[in-house]
Amino acid sequence: MTDPSDAAAHGAYFVDVGDERVGPLTVAQLRSGASQRQLAPTTNVLDGATGQWIPAAFVPGVFPEPTPSAPLAPPAAAPAPQAADDALASTRMGDDAGWRLLLPVGRSGWAIIAGYLGLVAWLVFPLGPFAVITAELGRREIKHNPRRHGMGRVVVGYIGGAVGTALLVWVVFDLYR
Repeated sequence: MTDPSDAAAHGAYFVDVGDERVGPLTVAQLRSGASQRQLAPTTNVLDGATGQWIPAAFVPGVFPEPTPSAPLAPPAAAPAPQAADDALASTRMGDDAGWRLLLPVGRSGWAIIAGYLGLVAWLVFPLGPFAVITAELGRREIKHNPRRHGMGRVVVGYIGGAVGTALLVWVVFDLYR
């Protein structure tokens, strides 16, 4: 095998196949490998002249240039209704973590209520028991419907509700002592 720096003047190319570097290869040899489907357009090729790794598709003459007069591919068949519903379901805002971060989409309604009650229960402690109850309802809904999210809000509801309930119990016992 030739060192890539020795082949620079000859316009040679090198390809890594497994753990072995193959080359120097000419454009004709690369074209032959491409026509036999041994070389993909995305395969990285070491250009001996520049010492740069480039995709094989960027080596001039290896892959045929697309012609504008090529016939258009026939239109794809319409997807089955179930497949269309599945495709739509996968693009819902509630399935996108980015949207879920910004907006309460795809979350259990009980989880949203529990989260807010858990936050408020630190100051308005009579809401503590309601936060715990809605947190449990949210947890059950999320467990029953795996497409629902909001377990973080459920946890906030549990913690804030527990603190609010503890403060409520403390105040009630302190008043009647």
